[in-house]
Amino acid sequence: PTELSAAQEEALMASFSTAELLGDRIAVQVPGGRWSKDFMLRENSTTHLSILHPEKGVVHELAVSVLRAPGKFKRTSIVNVLPRFVLVNTSDTHLLVGQTRCSEWTLLPRRNSYDKNSEDKDLVWHWPRANRKRRLRLRVRDADGGDW
Repeated sequence: PTELSAAQEEALMASFSTAELLGDRIAVQVPGGRWSKDFMLRENSTTHLSILHPEKGVVHELAVSVLRAPGKFKRTSIVNVLPRFVLVNTSDTHLLVGQTRCSEWTLLPRRNSYDKNSEDKDLVWHWPRANRKRRLRLRVRDADGGDW
């Protein structure tokens, strides 16, 4: 199987607009990808987005939450745009993750069990193929490099 690197750190672009009757709206874009449909910025709400990157065929899954700022900033809305899925490996074994019916696999490294200060390893997950079912597959990597 093909193994992909876990480097999926791309900046997002956001576009804000205000319509008199509709209130504040936002649209989000990943670099080189399409813009999401615009949606309302409703206080204390969470919205899930799926944005297609047409050149790469990747589906970026994002969550957008809107919160009211505390104290003297209470008229300010805090908008968080986060990955919808973050996979965390708390095991002592390397894991490979992939999408159903795709040959690509992404390494999710094990934590260092010998270092008490080591942190669990995590991976921002986006679906590698838009034209495949969005179901996650998991493999365990042995110490000798074999997968099962």
